[in-house]
Amino acid sequence: MQPNSKDSLIAGYKLHGQKILENLRERLELYSLMDADPEVAAAEKKLALMDPIRFYNMHAWTHEPRKGILDMYGLSRPTLPFMLFPFQEDGVNKIVSCIREGKDVLIEKSRDMGVSWFIVTIFLWFWLQEAAGNDFLIGSRKEEYVDRKGNLDTLIEKIRYCLYRLHPVFLTDGFNPDRNDNYMRITNPATGSYIKGESNNSNFGTGGRYLAILADEFSKWEESDTEAWTSMGDSSP
Repeated sequence: MQPNSKDSLIAGYKLHGQKILENLRERLELYSLMDADPEVAAAEKKLALMDPIRFYNMHAWTHEPRKGILDMYGLSRPTLPFMLFPFQEDGVNKIVSCIREGKDVLIEKSRDMGVSWFIVTIFLWFWLQEAAGNDFLIGSRKEEYVDRKGNLDTLIEKIRYCLYRLHPVFLTDGFNPDRNDNYMRITNPATGSYIKGESNNSNFGTGGRYLAILADEFSKWEESDTEAWTSMGDSSP
């Protein structure tokens, strides 16, 4: 008898849950080695900052608060390793390439695809690089969707969620949360690079120069969307 679609879905979730547990074990082993040997830690940091796919699969984190999904995974804690599916790996490589080459990219998405987590983690990967100039602007239609500490519905709080779960070797020398993690702005003190937030307005992004800008849910930006898009064009390639 062929399994029905519900059975197949549940089996798929269980299989992914097993892969999550396997990934967590790999991370624990890696972090233990990094804790024990500073040279291993430095080498892993270098490797992860060269390869965004490795950064995601071995160091980045996301959040799943829905108990029903966690139950199907066979898990109880909402903090999950950010493990990329093959199509997401293609997406990471495409977006990284567009940022480096100064090209626009449009991502059409449905709900629960995790695209916002996906993009801000790429920005974080650039921000962690040892070179200066990795400055980013993150915007949404309302200020309360951009940043509110403790609220994972906001974009910059998603960055914090991953940032503070990285191995300490990734946190740059001199990084101090009280000084460098502020409302609407997180700064890398070693390079001066920053990730800044702003809500939709007609002068969006004016006055700054950014490697890239995220206009989250841009189809819902009302009244000033044309002016905001024009301002973005003057602030970032």
